[in-house]
Amino acid sequence: MHIILGDAKESWSLLICKELKSRRLPYQIISNPFVQPSLFCWRLDNTQSNSQISLDEQAPLQSSEISSLFVQRTFGWIDPNGWQPNDYSYMLSEIQASLLGWIWSLNCPVVNRFPAIMWCRPDLPFLFWQPLLNKCGLPTLETIITNVNDDAKTFGLMHSKNTSNNVVYGLLTSELRYLITNDIDWNSLEKMQLLSPVCLTHPHGAPIFVCIIGEKVVWGKSSSRIEHFEPALINFAGLLELDFLEIVLAPVNDEIFVIAVYPMPCFEHFNDVARQIISFQIVQVLTGEVDNCHNKLLFSSQNHFV
Repeated sequence: MHIILGDAKESWSLLICKELKSRRLPYQIISNPFVQPSLFCWRLDNTQSNSQISLDEQAPLQSSEISSLFVQRTFGWIDPNGWQPNDYSYMLSEIQASLLGWIWSLNCPVVNRFPAIMWCRPDLPFLFWQPLLNKCGLPTLETIITNVNDDAKTFGLMHSKNTSNNVVYGLLTSELRYLITNDIDWNSLEKMQLLSPVCLTHPHGAPIFVCIIGEKVVWGKSSSRIEHFEPALINFAGLLELDFLEIVLAPVNDEIFVIAVYPMPCFEHFNDVARQIISFQIVQVLTGEVDNCHNKLLFSSQNHFV
């Protein structure tokens, strides 16, 4: 049985189920194995780990009967209605921790077997990825974090054309970005620097979306392919031990830089043709028709990405 953990209406899951159905492979979508109507039991000790899930009136599914697992990052939540805030936060943390441990206990192909740092904080700042990106030969935009206004303005002039003093102010705790272009913007930024350092990069051109599945690279638009990046992109995914992720590139002054990393690719960033290729390749990994080299590193003691 192939298991999809997540919302049955989620776009990637729908495509994957469609692909599994076309191959006449059994599959089941489970929104959360730890809440009703699911019944879950997991026994583990120093030598073995066995679990089973009961769904509605179906016979219990043993962990040994799970052929593969596809994990949505947005699954595993519970309805907050009726809970006190502290109790809800505690229970949600317990469920998420248990789910992560169970996912790592399975001895089958898993797409999106996230390490704990990505599981507990899916919105990691881009600075987190920069050392490994650079190690793989993937260039990233120069960044400055400063509370000195003169340094910020000098940074803005470094790579700007026509001596225009433009920078992008980005929050480290979210994906919000603000273009700083005029005196009013710079004055507001200076006031913020009195309270905290700000993170600045340079403006970039239109984004180029690319998805890595196993050792397959799928570009958002065929006209935007930059093939010489592909070995480095595959290497980056391999070091993260992830079989499904998205990287966003963009031009800056006639050069290409990585500007974002998404451990869960955004469905809207790819056209219909690319989505079909992606879903086909995901099922290839799930069924073992493509060597899932990242899952072979399941019990590796080294965390290559920190």
